Amino acid sequence: MSSFDPDVIQTRFGDGWLLPKLLELSKKAGISLALNRDTSLPIVRKEEVDFFNYGRAHFRSAQIHLRGRWHVDLENTMVFDQYQLIGAIEHARLSSISLQEVARRSPGAALNAMQMLTALKRGTLVPYLRQKGEVARSFNEFVRADRGGLVLQPSPGIFDNLAILDFSSMMPSIMIKWNVSPETVVSIHDEREGYEIPDIGVKILKTPGLIPEALRPMRDKRLALKRLLKSIGKDDPRYPALNRQYKFLVKATDKQAVTDALKWLGVVCYGRLNFANATFGRISSHETVSYLSRRNVMRARSIAASMGFEIKHLYVDSIFVSKIGATHEDFQALADKISGQTGLPIDFDGTIYPWFAFLGTRENPNISVANRFYGLSPDGNDKIRGIALRRCDTPKFVANVQTSVLGILAKAKDPTKLPYLLQEIIEQVQGQLDSLKKREIPLEQLVVTLGLNRELDQYSVLTSLATAARQLQLDGKTVRRGQRVRLIYTARAPGAHAWDLPKELDPCEIDVIKYRELAFRAVFEVLQPLGVTERVLRGWVLNKASYVLPTDLTNPSQQFAKQEAPIFADLPYLHLEVV
Repeated sequence: MSSFDPDVIQTRFGDGWLLPKLLELSKKAGISLALNRDTSLPIVRKEEVDFFNYGRAHFRSAQIHLRGRWHVDLENTMVFDQYQLIGAIEHARLSSISLQEVARRSPGAALNAMQMLTALKRGTLVPYLRQKGEVARSFNEFVRADRGGLVLQPSPGIFDNLAILDFSSMMPSIMIKWNVSPETVVSIHDEREGYEIPDIGVKILKTPGLIPEALRPMRDKRLALKRLLKSIGKDDPRYPALNRQYKFLVKATDKQAVTDALKWLGVVCYGRLNFANATFGRISSHETVSYLSRRNVMRARSIAASMGFEIKHLYVDSIFVSKIGATHEDFQALADKISGQTGLPIDFDGTIYPWFAFLGTRENPNISVANRFYGLSPDGNDKIRGIALRRCDTPKFVANVQTSVLGILAKAKDPTKLPYLLQEIIEQVQGQLDSLKKREIPLEQLVVTLGLNRELDQYSVLTSLATAARQLQLDGKTVRRGQRVRLIYTARAPGAHAWDLPKELDPCEIDVIKYRELAFRAVFEVLQPLGVTERVLRGWVLNKASYVLPTDLTNPSQQFAKQEAPIFADLPYLHLEVV
């Protein structure tokens, strides 16, 4: 340690196992281990804690903070993996929280610290209890206000020449433009001067609000970096560093980790206005931001329709628009007009998707899912949300299978040519499944990561997760609510093997049928918009049967009945009996 003298030590399981074990061995062997650079001070230890946040259990193991250098346990952080060390440094700079603390906490904690710093600079008292009061309103006003962001359910299927326009930092921009803050949103009957919103019975005072003042520097810096990135080419030597810095500023303020990176800052600022533990929060201000966002998104929708664009999907602050023959200039003109009339920054990143797929549910392909779609861009700027490869509980093998299918689909620029890629896709998937059957897939790619949402003794059914957790407990490891457990499905009882056990798993014990089913569902998920039913795809992939191809992607439902019959059903002189 003294030879290298590092400024930063990054470990895996350093808080709960590695460093405590090294210190224990050091004491037993009588060999000094100076983890601190400042040896005059002791190591800081913090106790483990578990908590619920937005209905999800979290666990933070005991922490070890060093003096004179930083220690970051990559396995004991919340969203550190999204922005890495450079992001944590910027986070610490903005919030004045120590890096070792901010790396382990949610970004909401840093944002709360920023708001408290702003209050202290303004000479505003920081409340020690959350404000519970709401603005008194009629029932109709309450119903109109309590709605959240606007989501327009898309029609499932494939649409060509589509672009996505994103309001840049929409929620913080609304708070800044309309001065929305817990102390500025009052009843519409208040005698003080302000901007009245009769629909929800509130008034926004003109007195500068604390929240807009806290958000403005970060929002302005993010937008400035974004403009700078667009002004230089990717071959510019400044681009990589600026791109990393921009991505941090976008991501550093998210606490949900399930939304687009461009929405992260807005999500956390918006959500904390109604967060149960927020120091500065009030539901009336949260509902006001929601109302203003819905009104401006509907205005943007009307502008797009007036310019001949079809609105395929609306998702809070993103507008999915399509127009046959539209160019980059046409989409940029639409973005400029929306920004000019709403007063909110909106971004078109220049990507026009030759075709874009909105997915339906597995049970009914005619019922869409708002946040499940994918668009494959020629320049690699793909837009993928909600499918298996984006979910944290998907094993790498399954994600690789789905990624390979998307890679083949990306070859087609014309959506009418997509059905002709099915043969290549099926051969590719069958090859991967054959490798699984032969146990040629590395075990690391079969690991499934699941979270414990309750204490182990509260599980009444011995699921695969509970089984793996009990195996770890019997091995002497601490298992608590909120912890993530890594496991592999096995064919024989007990049905799961904890990945972190010292005993290695024999590849012959893996549950091939379980992983094959997971891979099949991932394939069906992305092929569903092509008009392929689950029954037909299962016959193609698993049973190597032959069926007719879908030919009309604009109305896949008309093809379903035809696909249910084998390919020989198209022969004019073949008598087909359905048994």
